Amino acid sequence: MKKVLLLLSFVLTYITFAQGIDSSLYVYDFELSDMSIIERVNFLQQKGFEGVTFRVQNSSHINKLKSYLNTEAVKSGEFSVPIIYIQYEFGRRDELDPIWKEVLSLAPKLPIWVIVRNNDNLATKDRTVDLFKNMCAEAQKSGSNIVIYPHDNTFIESIEDALPYINEVNASNLKLSFHLCHELRAGNGNRLLDVALSALPYLTYATISGSNISVKDNSKDWSDTIKPLDEGDYLVEEFVSVLQKIKFKGKTILHTFGIKNNKNHLDRSLKKWKKMIQSTYQDLNTNLNSILDAPENAY
Repeated sequence: MKKVLLLLSFVLTYITFAQGIDSSLYVYDFELSDMSIIERVNFLQQKGFEGVTFRVQNSSHINKLKSYLNTEAVKSGEFSVPIIYIQYEFGRRDELDPIWKEVLSLAPKLPIWVIVRNNDNLATKDRTVDLFKNMCAEAQKSGSNIVIYPHDNTFIESIEDALPYINEVNASNLKLSFHLCHELRAGNGNRLLDVALSALPYLTYATISGSNISVKDNSKDWSDTIKPLDEGDYLVEEFVSVLQKIKFKGKTILHTFGIKNNKNHLDRSLKKWKKMIQSTYQDLNTNLNSILDAPENAY
């Protein structure tokens, strides 16, 4: 009887104090090039997105970042650029190092995502460790974070590939992101909770998309794992449920790369996101199996 009462007490306490993940959703600005920056911001705001992310790889992209930062919506805080990303290649370091340093100068608090590419076979563990140490030292001066972006068919393809660099660099501002499409490509579709728990202290961003269960390997065609949220036979709720279970406090971004009908699906994807947030949170806090399955309740 005492065990039953303790269990019920724990369940009620868990339900009372558990908090769901942030329901805000951000988005990549793929397939919006026919709009001016102001038009993109207005369009995405009207759809209900909280902000936008994009690549900053050259001086043209720097100007694009400036344009976003100079919009009234961003300056007022009604809309944001939560993070930008750079695809880093060691053979182009003389070209790329000034770019990420200019980003830090232009927007000191803006985090930088880093995809480490290896198209020229110059990426090594030592070079990558040195890169992250250098970037973190510079970013720390302005209070910014460097975030490892695991990406299929690059030097760091998954969260588990990234963790050794987190440990070796040992910088408080080196963080990590959780990408459904890339973890699926890495073969982690059935163990997303294990993967998330291994990186929990460092996770600050997540990206989500509709997907198929069966995915391609090292393909440049992302139509298998980047779909509108209401398309594909993979149960995307599983990913959202993992975010709920680990009490993810970062920002979630809708991945839209290669989706040609981008403007048409955004409403549907946002509607699906809001529905999943509600249903997975309710399940986590009302379904006894889900409650006892939560990682902090394993004992």
